[in-house]
Amino acid sequence: MADVADVADGQSQRAAASAFSRLKPEIYKTNAGKIIVEDEILNFLVVKMKTLSHDKIVLLVTNCFTSERIEAAKKALFEVCPNTSQRCITYKGQQKDSNNVKLCMRVLNECGEDVPRFVSHFLDDLPPVSFNHIDVSTLLGRMEQLNNEICCMKRTLEIQSNVCESLREVTAAIDGRLTAVEQPLSPATEPVAAERISDATVQSETVTTALTPTVQRETTALTPTVAARSSGQTQSPAWTTVVKKAGRVKPAPGNPAVQHRLHRGKSPARSERKKTGIIGTGTASNIKTITTKMVSVFASKFDPNLDSDTLSIYLKDKLRRKVICRKIETSWK
Repeated sequence: MADVADVADGQSQRAAASAFSRLKPEIYKTNAGKIIVEDEILNFLVVKMKTLSHDKIVLLVTNCFTSERIEAAKKALFEVCPNTSQRCITYKGQQKDSNNVKLCMRVLNECGEDVPRFVSHFLDDLPPVSFNHIDVSTLLGRMEQLNNEICCMKRTLEIQSNVCESLREVTAAIDGRLTAVEQPLSPATEPVAAERISDATVQSETVTTALTPTVQRETTALTPTVAARSSGQTQSPAWTTVVKKAGRVKPAPGNPAVQHRLHRGKSPARSERKKTGIIGTGTASNIKTITTKMVSVFASKFDPNLDSDTLSIYLKDKLRRKVICRKIETSWK
């Protein structure tokens, strides 16, 4: 239906263009040497080639202008653009108008900016451009991209608002705690403090009363010393004087508990002493001594041919320290 409407509009515009008196473009040359071409078709091609597809342009031009106008515009374009590599071909058949428009667009693309100035005197002859001639898919793509960007901005703003709200709550909580810490003691809490202080005073008085006899006794004992020091005397303190000597307790012959209590501080008997190894180096009576230390090491029966280095490595791994072993050879006669 859209194609039928375009054809009907093209026929009506063709009928209006047939009444137009000028059938070929007009070319002007200024004093500065610039060329100005007055033609509606060429002006439309130059302007719309940057915004519309070539197929849409061909459809609009062929529906709005007659074959004679299109042919005259083609000849005028080749006249003002002699340096083009395209040839001016005369097309025939039903597709000659479309081919002529495509040839004009190829020439304009090849020349680029090195083309004359194309103007239009009768603006009513220019074909209208509606939504039927616009690439809707491009517009939809841009609208979709814009929608996605707006959604991303909304999500970002929501996240920022949530974070700001959380920060406000945390700030309010911190301010409340700081206020509670920094504020002075209020009158409501003073009676409690007074009660606590009075309780502590009563407890201290009780403790003082309980300790009074002991303190008085110690004060009485210390009085001579203090008086002596204040008077400059050098006599010995009173508490170092032996007041009473107790006799030595002789244990009963048959009470082992008393004997054990009395002999508790004495050194053990020679037979009960723990035997230790030889510690130290030196010579005594022409007998060489060796530095040794008694350690507990689990080992099986040694081989008579065991090397001292092998035993040192084994003990070093077990004890985690440096160990030196020497093999002592003895001989029996």
